[in-house]
Amino acid sequence: MKTAISLLAGAMLLLAVAMTGNRKEPSAEGKSGAALIARAAVERQKDKDEKEKTAVLEWMSRGSGLHLNTVERIYDDAHRHRFPDVLIAIAKVESNFDPEALSDRGAVGLMQVVGGTWAEELRQHGIIRDEEDLFNASKCMDAGAYILDKYMAWKRGNLEAALIHYGGPADHDYVRRILAALDEIRAVKGKN
Repeated sequence: MKTAISLLAGAMLLLAVAMTGNRKEPSAEGKSGAALIARAAVERQKDKDEKEKTAVLEWMSRGSGLHLNTVERIYDDAHRHRFPDVLIAIAKVESNFDPEALSDRGAVGLMQVVGGTWAEELRQHGIIRDEEDLFNASKCMDAGAYILDKYMAWKRGNLEAALIHYGGPADHDYVRRILAALDEIRAVKGKN
């Protein structure tokens, strides 16, 4: 039985070599049609992802007046975390993607993190060294992602409830504005 299987495998290999011309041995990826189909699907997904990224970057830049390179760093930082589109929507509403934003309530940076409330916990988790780090867009995105994750866990995945706590219960319009920005992100992605 083993000999028959070996002979069949050898015959299939010879047939594959004959069908591909003068190649000595088929490539690892070319051994099956399934591998080619899978590779094509991966390439199509990469192309779709790149088109969606470009569309979101243009939306971010158009709305903020920032250069594409600047918003691309913010986009990439958001995509290192769970809920990247939600993080981008929060950054849009909170600061219009301005890493140097400062509110009259003491909220700082891109994600408008209140240092007095969060600084110690963020330091303990190695996200920031001091409150000035919140003016660094990447560190502030990490801080915002940490806070959102914490609220999402607390509210058992209920995005609206988590957002109420992120923005502060006093701002009744906050959740609507975040969800509207999230809808805009989905809309520009859907056009591709």
